[in-house]
Amino acid sequence: MNTQFFQTRSNEIIESLQITRENSFAGLSRRTDDSKIAAQAAKIERYARVCHHVLLTGERGTGKTTIARQIHDKSSRRKKQFVSLNCATLKEELVEAELFGYEKGAFTGANQMKAGLFEVGSGGTVFLDEVGELSLSLQAKLLKAVEEKRIRRVGASTEIPVDLRIIAATSRNLQAMTRRGEFRADLYDRLNVLSLNTIPLREQKEKIRVLVLTGLEREQIALNRRNSFQIEPSAVALLENYAWTGNFRELQNFVLKLAIEHCDVEIITRADISTLLAEKEITEPGSGDSDGENLAAFAADSHLILE
Repeated sequence: MNTQFFQTRSNEIIESLQITRENSFAGLSRRTDDSKIAAQAAKIERYARVCHHVLLTGERGTGKTTIARQIHDKSSRRKKQFVSLNCATLKEELVEAELFGYEKGAFTGANQMKAGLFEVGSGGTVFLDEVGELSLSLQAKLLKAVEEKRIRRVGASTEIPVDLRIIAATSRNLQAMTRRGEFRADLYDRLNVLSLNTIPLREQKEKIRVLVLTGLEREQIALNRRNSFQIEPSAVALLENYAWTGNFRELQNFVLKLAIEHCDVEIITRADISTLLAEKEITEPGSGDSDGENLAAFAADSHLILE
């Protein structure tokens, strides 16, 4: 599912989804420091005005790809390409070929020349997700490209100039990795010209209601369901008090499953949510709240009500 799942359209959603009013949401207290969200938005605006490299840090699932795209789309490079690579998903030799490209005959299966992401994204933005997973040898080649703004395709003898703006992201502690010799300190310094630490979902709990409603609306269309999903406010309150250690991505996947499992249900209840969360904890141990509270007890807690 597209990460645009998380764009807020709260007014439209609340009007269209006919929330069951067993309690009013008006009494919900805000548990997010709005200044953090405002500061993050301001950073995105500032970073879009310049072409320096950016390092995005934070927990998995906190929207680093979306933020990278926002920086690009607001920048003077927006007319050129935004290209991305998750460095954790490919073997080392494949990562090198993807980034730098290769010449015909460079290796078995290289039947024609292919430009790498640095070439394709020249003048635009190259987003390197999970950059901390790169091997030290690849880190050295990346450092050379960043410093010299030139790259060499695999199997080539000549170099190609490139206009690079790299936005790198990681869920690991790169500073600790540099101290252990696992990540090059000089590359870290080059990438960390500008930095932004993403905000976990547990610090943006008031967004959960809108995200859930958005997801249910989306799945209603995908499931060809005639009637809008309805959900009890106390069920939403239960979701707001869950830790979501996987952040936005974890919530997104949960809502997808919620809609499918209850596609023929008129109203999604607190009991429905409790059952699904308990099942989730069994299949994904450790995904409960950050204090280590047992999810089964948490889901059964009758005192989690709207204030």
